[in-house]
Amino acid sequence: MSRLETKFRLMRELGSVLDPIQRLLADSSQPSPTRAKVAVVLAQFRKDWRAWFDRFAEFCSVDGGILQPFHNNMYQPLSNIESLLERYPGDLEEVRKQFPLMLSQAEAALRDVPADDPDVLLPPQSPFQTYLRLLAICGGTLTRLQLFDPYLDAEIFDRYLPDIGKGVEITLVTEVANMRNARRRGRIIAISELVALERPTHYRLLEVPSIHDRHLRADDKIFHLGGSAKDASKQDFYTIAETDSNLTLHSTLDGIVAGSTAWHQPGMPRHRRWCPTCNHPSDVQTSGACIVCCTQT
Repeated sequence: MSRLETKFRLMRELGSVLDPIQRLLADSSQPSPTRAKVAVVLAQFRKDWRAWFDRFAEFCSVDGGILQPFHNNMYQPLSNIESLLERYPGDLEEVRKQFPLMLSQAEAALRDVPADDPDVLLPPQSPFQTYLRLLAICGGTLTRLQLFDPYLDAEIFDRYLPDIGKGVEITLVTEVANMRNARRRGRIIAISELVALERPTHYRLLEVPSIHDRHLRADDKIFHLGGSAKDASKQDFYTIAETDSNLTLHSTLDGIVAGSTAWHQPGMPRHRRWCPTCNHPSDVQTSGACIVCCTQT
C-alpha cells in the first residue's frame, strides 16, 4: 500500500475514533450527558486513540527514524481531547467550545505529514488498486477537486466523492458529446442533483466542446490520468502522473472551466435540461419547459 493510501486510511480511522465524542457533545436530546455516559466514551477513546496513534507513529517512521515534529503535532491535540473530557461535567459549554478546535488541529496534523507518491503505472485487471489510489487523492483534498474527463459517468460520484470534506469545491468537467448521450446524461443528472442539494455553494457540473487529456486537480496539484477514471485499469495499463503543476497548466485548466457551459453551478436553482428543439442544455421553467422555446424538456 502506498503512503498516500495509508494516510487516507488513517484519516478514515481517525474519524471513527473521534466520532463517539462528536455525537456525545452534539446530542441535542441530551444537552447534559450523564457522568456515566461520558466515562464510557472517555474510556473507549483512551483505548482507541492510543491504538490508532501506534499506527500513526509507524506511518511517521522513515528509514527507522520518526518524523518527530509531525509525531508531536498529532500527539498533542489527541492528548488534549482526553484531558478535555476529563474536565466534564465541570464546564460542559467549554468542552463543547474547545473540542472542535482540537479536532481541527488533529486533522490538520495528519494532513501535514508528507505522503507524496511517485508516478505509478498500474497494470491491466487492477481496477480496485487504481480506485484506491484515486480515492486517496480525492479524499485528501482541502480546498478544491476538479476532474476533467470526457467520458464522465454516474459511477464517478459514489466512487470518489463520498469522503470529500464539505468545504471542498467540487468541479466535474466533461465533453458535450458525452452529455448528448441521453442514457448517460440521465444517470449523471440524477446523482448530480443530489450532490447539488448537499453542496449548494461548492459544486459544479460543466461541459465543454472537447477535452484532449484527462486531468485531476487536487488543491494545487495537477495529475495527468492515463484514461477515463471510470475505466481505470480494467483492460489496459493506467497512469496516475503528478505534473509539475506549473502556471501554464493551471491557466489551461482555468481556461477550460471559464469557457464551459454549466449544467449546474452555485446560484442556479436547478440543473439545466437538454432541449431537443434548441439543441443545447437550457434553463427550465417550474413546469419543466425550456425557457427559450417552451418545449417540455
